[in-house]
Amino acid sequence: MEVAIINIDKIMWGDKMAKRVLYKNGIKITIVQDEDPSVYLTDGDKEMDRRAKEAARAAIEKAKFLGNPVAYYDDEKKKAYLEYANGERKYAQ
Repeated sequence: MEVAIINIDKIMWGDKMAKRVLYKNGIKITIVQDEDPSVYLTDGDKEMDRRAKEAARAAIEKAKFLGNPVAYYDDEKKKAYLEYANGERKYAQ
């Protein structure tokens, strides 16, 4: 599925600069960059983030328990890799 960007506008979000992106399929998203997410996250957003992080942590622990490889991203090498139960890493090409 190809998603094209129609427009990107710079807007103010409170006292922070943000970007509003309009995609060809009609979806609008707002990107706010701040070091303190509590500035723009509602309590519901924070709860959703907490639950998503916990679900991801549980899925990783389950995969490790079952001996399945787990996908990670190496910030230094800028590459994704699979880490196997024996500690071996295989980087994506």
